[in-house]
Amino acid sequence: MVEEFPDSEGLRQTFSLFVNAVPIRRWNEFMRRLQLTENQIVEAQHNNMNDVKEGHYQMLHTWLQKA
Repeated sequence: MVEEFPDSEGLRQTFSLFVNAVPIRRWNEFMRRLQLTENQIVEAQHNNMNDVKEGHYQMLHTWLQKA
């Protein structure tokens, strides 16, 4: 589905801006507003316990795939 959006790579390149701009304590709220499910949020956190920023990046990647 991502391939349908010609600018998805450009959007993906902005993920680091969001990862750095959204406070960690507000990240789950941000993801819920992007309509990620609790399971998707928890899975990304669990799979990246040692790297919070990578977990956030993975959540954004999941969101992009759903979009």
